[in-house]
Amino acid sequence: MTAGAATDDDRLVALQNWFRGPEFRYSLDTPVEEGFDEAGVEAVAAFLDRREGYCVHFAGAFALMARTLGMPSRVVVGFLPGGYTGDTVDGQRVAEVTTGQLHAWPEVYFAGVGWVAFEPTKSLGTPTQFVSASEPVDDAGEDVTAPTATPTSSAAATAAPTERPDSGGDASPVAARGIDLWPLSATVLIVLALAAAPAAAGWARRRVQRARGGVGGAWRAVQDTAIDLGIAVPLSESPRAFGARLIAQHGAPAAETNHLVGVMERLSYAPAAGGPGSGAAAGPGATGTRRAAAADDRTGSRAGASPAAGAFADAEAIRRGMLAAADPRERLRAVALPRSLVTRPGSAFADRDAVA
Repeated sequence: MTAGAATDDDRLVALQNWFRGPEFRYSLDTPVEEGFDEAGVEAVAAFLDRREGYCVHFAGAFALMARTLGMPSRVVVGFLPGGYTGDTVDGQRVAEVTTGQLHAWPEVYFAGVGWVAFEPTKSLGTPTQFVSASEPVDDAGEDVTAPTATPTSSAAATAAPTERPDSGGDASPVAARGIDLWPLSATVLIVLALAAAPAAAGWARRRVQRARGGVGGAWRAVQDTAIDLGIAVPLSESPRAFGARLIAQHGAPAAETNHLVGVMERLSYAPAAGGPGSGAAAGPGATGTRRAAAADDRTGSRAGASPAAGAFADAEAIRRGMLAAADPRERLRAVALPRSLVTRPGSAFADRDAVA
């Protein structure tokens, strides 16, 4: 594609025009089939073979091919321009973008100039072109981007925001003024998302545990809370001893903790359907579960609630109490970086699935 080009500028424009030409097709659907969305040169090879994909594929292929030509390149993630809302702040017109305008494009580094953006994605953005000082600027409706005399920051992949039909202002596009903050904003959003990922994973796991149900799951949620707060959860400690330690030393509410301990003991150690004289311990049969439920109802379970539902209400109350009693720094660490994601206690207690 670049064999006839004499300069780096011409090579890059030739690549860009090839991607935007009739041999490629923009698609959001087909790339997800047959591992087409995997990372690395394999994905680029698949894209070049299929010749259809979306902005990440176009940008990644362009950047990799530019490197094979000896030019430093990178892929930038940001947004396509939005539309003016008709509002103004401090005399500046306000434009709005949505997550549907997320975009990726390549940039190539020119010595003495800086990073210059290109737009190989077919049907999106405005392609970059180079002109000499003696040539007039094309004003027939398409922006022309040329290297400047000094290094520049990442440029937007497209023209300025477009005017909304209902904005009531001038319908002609207005060049963006000031510093382009989208690359910085995208970086900040990525960092915040990574920082919040452990807390979100811990929250999601508690939701899954509650959805699956089971007294054993509620007990594991209490163990996870203890691990998150740096509290030892040894296998040799019985539920009663563990619960007593949480009440005495770590702020667990006595009523909910004792209730959950009682349910756990009945579920784990109650006699089987044969009765006290049968000599059998509560096993994995459904009868053992019904006996535990009946015992729970007789000893103060919440009215109308199943043992599992009451157990998870207890577990949540225990978690709130232990977090409230913890040192503020330890409490923040337990929520933001839950240790239980990577450190789990071995458990001898049956959960609902094992009992069933």
